[in-house]
Formats: sequence, C-alpha cells, structure tokens
Amino acid sequence: MSEIEREAKQYENVSNFKLKRVILWYKFLSFSNTMIFNFLISLIFTLVPYFIICDITIFSFLLIISLHFFIFWKYLYEYKNVKMVSDDDKYEIDQVLEILNQYLLKRKNPS
Repeated sequence: MSEIEREAKQYENVSNFKLKRVILWYKFLSFSNTMIFNFLISLIFTLVPYFIICDITIFSFLLIISLHFFIFWKYLYEYKNVKMVSDDDKYEIDQVLEILNQYLLKRKNPS
C-alpha cells in the first residue's frame, strides 16, 4: 500500500462531519499551490511590516511594491519556484483528496 493510500485510509472510518472537514483542509492545501495564493501571501508578508515600521509615503509604497514584485514574485516564485506547497506535494494532496471524495461518495450512495 502506498503512502498516499495509507494517509487516506486513516480517514475511512471517521464521521461524515470530520471527513468533510478533512476534505476541506486538503482542498485548502491544494489551493495553497496556486499562483494567486502565493502572490497574496507574499504581498501580505511584505506590506504588513511596511505598514508597521515605515512612514507611509507614495515613494516608499511604490518602492515596497516594486521590491515585492521583483524580489518575491519574479525571483523567488518564477525563477526559483518557491511556493507554499510544492508541486510534488500538490500532486499527492490531490490524490488523497480524490480518495477521500470517493469515501464520501460511497457513504452517500451505499449501493
């Protein structure tokens, strides 16, 4: 039995409510690999310290946006492929999610 099947198997006999919560969590993890999620998280991690530490001026705001775009986005995301959830993990998460959805479907249609 593969590791993916083993991970999904541990949720086979849980209640429907808990299974739906687990499926929702895996969907969130899968979404964490998308471009928009990574862009927004990196933007938040850039802007929050800026708003806390710096005086807000047009020049400093444009500078921080430029730094975010060129350093976090262009270099780390596009060139180095740094993501919150790696592509390999996303593949495994999607496989587990498919198995969990089958468990939920079997419970709804026991035939």
